[in-house]
Amino acid sequence: MPACGIYELLVDLKGSVVEAGSGIAALLRVPSESMEGTPVTRFLRGPAMVASPGQTAPVTLKVANADNVAGVAVRRVLGDRISITVLPAPSNDTTATSSETVTPRLVNELVRSSLDPLTGIIGFATLAHIAPTPHRRRYYLDQVAAQAHRCRRLLQALEERHPSTSPAQRTASIGEAVSAAVSVVRTQLEGHGLVVDWDPPSAPLWVSGDKRQLVDVLVAIIERLMSGLQRQYRSRTLELVAPKQRDHQVEVELRFSGQPSSAVLVSRLDVGTGDNDRDLSRAAYDAALAGLNASGGSLTVRSEGDTVVVSLLLNQALAPKRLDDARTPVPLAILAIDADAMVGEMYIELLGVSGHTVSVCRSLHAARDSLRKQHFDLVIADYFLPDGTLGQLWAEHRDQYPILSKRTLVVTGLDHHPELQTWLARSGTDSIAKPFEPRALLNRISRMMP
Repeated sequence: MPACGIYELLVDLKGSVVEAGSGIAALLRVPSESMEGTPVTRFLRGPAMVASPGQTAPVTLKVANADNVAGVAVRRVLGDRISITVLPAPSNDTTATSSETVTPRLVNELVRSSLDPLTGIIGFATLAHIAPTPHRRRYYLDQVAAQAHRCRRLLQALEERHPSTSPAQRTASIGEAVSAAVSVVRTQLEGHGLVVDWDPPSAPLWVSGDKRQLVDVLVAIIERLMSGLQRQYRSRTLELVAPKQRDHQVEVELRFSGQPSSAVLVSRLDVGTGDNDRDLSRAAYDAALAGLNASGGSLTVRSEGDTVVVSLLLNQALAPKRLDDARTPVPLAILAIDADAMVGEMYIELLGVSGHTVSVCRSLHAARDSLRKQHFDLVIADYFLPDGTLGQLWAEHRDQYPILSKRTLVVTGLDHHPELQTWLARSGTDSIAKPFEPRALLNRISRMMP
């Protein structure tokens, strides 16, 4: 099996394929070994093949004995090799499931829909760095903010399709939410010559609600005030006051100072009054405010001379538990074996919040070394690895680890491979196909333990 990533091609400087990942080989319906030594243009065509390294661009996958498949690709130069990572467009015949589940189809649609705004963010941010005049720089930064609006709406759509099972129990650190909101708007604000003053609290304060929703509320307030920038907005300082407790609530203040006519700014935050503009900032602000009210929060706006003070009152909450309800009764020491570093990192995060400890190996050699040094309760592994197969590992060491070999879960993208199917049937090992839903993985782990 190739050592490169699942959806990766390694090409030499002559344009010939050196190695092919199992995922891209399956998409092209060509055995990965038969691709070696073949010109890469036999399999891939499009702007991505000539785009600058690190730049994502469209690509066409020439599938054997089938219609071409559209996708995107990014190139990297690795010494005397060129790495091409390909992300295919989602299949049109994927069956949609319950709206309460994040399905692979929904994730694929979200990724595909985000490509254009992400391209806009990168492009306009680059243009802002080389803008010939301050006016053009402000224009480009405003376009970055507009594309960020599109990305946030996509994430909100995903949130609506995957509601929390217990929304009343969701809690967020208000300090982290404010910091995240500042990071979203700081570049745009400073591009307009505005100073942002924010000193995070020394100790966390927890409030009821979702962190992403709170970030959206804060960003919507700031961008609502900024939407009339060229005509009306002359403030030069935005101060976010450290949150403080008031009875059973937490208060956050945003102070806009330097505005000669604060009444204009106050009117922009009125609900159903003020100017009748229909720009993006009004729609985003109204939606954010509706979410704030639904979570039990409130907003007030007042003038203090030339300063406009926006106060958010949120219900205080207890610090959240470190472990979620997916935790198994006994924390496990898990060995995860996968050649893809991203998959290993996901295992660490996903299983870590359920109370488990995870050691990640990217090859059979590293797995053998870990097994010698540490005790494990369970193994999660891809079957095909750069230096062999999982079947070879247990053929060598089944007698040394008789219980562990029975507590093995295969997680693979090649679940229909004949060699894998034969080994699974012979060994009685359980398996789950990539991509998988986190809940399905956690349920399988729970069932494997006595």
